[in-house]
Amino acid sequence: MRIYKYTGLAFVCCLIYLFAYLAINNVQSEGTSLKTCALITMPLFIWMVYQRITAMSEKARARESDEVIFMRMMEQIHHYEEMERVAGGVRLMKGILECREVAQAIRHPESEDASLTLSRLAYIERLLSVLAPGLCRRMSEGERQRWMQIMNEPAPGEDTAGECHTETPVSQSVPGEVRG
Repeated sequence: MRIYKYTGLAFVCCLIYLFAYLAINNVQSEGTSLKTCALITMPLFIWMVYQRITAMSEKARARESDEVIFMRMMEQIHHYEEMERVAGGVRLMKGILECREVAQAIRHPESEDASLTLSRLAYIERLLSVLAPGLCRRMSEGERQRWMQIMNEPAPGEDTAGECHTETPVSQSVPGEVRG
């Protein structure tokens, strides 16, 4: 594309030089006449035409980039649909909304029952567990091994059997309730 642009610019410069040369020769031989005035204004006219053509080609290139953007969007939609298919029909958007709801419940614990928050977290965990193998395939071997090691470790507050050991069972705690 640059070759065409610079070739066109060189051609326009040659035309401008030619008409400037003709204008100077015409002024010396004939003096001021209508023909001389036309020859003097031609380089400016050629330059304006070149600028207009360049601007129109830039707009055409912008339309091409819009098509490229559209194709990328379509590719992302297909990728999203593939991720949903891999997740067994689990809705990814629902997972995102659940994350927002959990964040709001954490900010304002009195607004939601703890069991509802835990069920939201369980949904998110199931969704991510289903998506993890597909994501692991794209990781390097070292990252994948670290990931699998972390996933096989017990969560904080759990023993190796996966049983939760906290001071107060979550099912018995109610936000805002004071025990005494």
